[in-house]
Amino acid sequence: ATKMHLSILKSEEAVPERFQKFDHTVSMLDSATHEIRTIAHNLSPDILIRYELDAALENFCQKVSNPNLQVDFYFLGEAPKLKNNFKLIIYRIVQELVNNIIKHAEASHALVQLSQHEQVLSITVEDNGRGFNMTDGKGMGLHNLKTRVQDIGGQLNIESSEGNGTTVYLEFDINPFLEKQIFLSTAV
Repeated sequence: ATKMHLSILKSEEAVPERFQKFDHTVSMLDSATHEIRTIAHNLSPDILIRYELDAALENFCQKVSNPNLQVDFYFLGEAPKLKNNFKLIIYRIVQELVNNIIKHAEASHALVQLSQHEQVLSITVEDNGRGFNMTDGKGMGLHNLKTRVQDIGGQLNIESSEGNGTTVYLEFDINPFLEKQIFLSTAV
């Protein structure tokens, strides 16, 4: 609507010297719109609404892979129908772990593996980066992550040592987070 009003003003304004200002304003508006869409997409990625967690994470891993860091994704099992809020939490946790690899690990390869067996969802995120000393008190973000995982009934285990990369294991009982299917019976 704002762009439409600017176009109307431009056509009503008969001063060609101002056309460049109108065009610049429209360009700024386009940039702001793009930025808002990006932020909105990051808050709740549309892919999580349309697809299950495995497809969303596979898409994420493909997007963040680059010539300096290959992020492979593997899924074992059958994709359960999970509640959207739980899918978003898990997606954000994996996203944070991969972003930590990108920012801190200096890794060339990472792996995100998702597996579902019976009512247990297991996630492994590992890298071949520089690792870190688990006893030096660093990793406040990982401590906060562990608290978030525990808040939804999950378990998180981190293995890392300097020069040997990092592996993060997550495990969740997904029974409380399964999307309940409603079956309609047709009476004759």
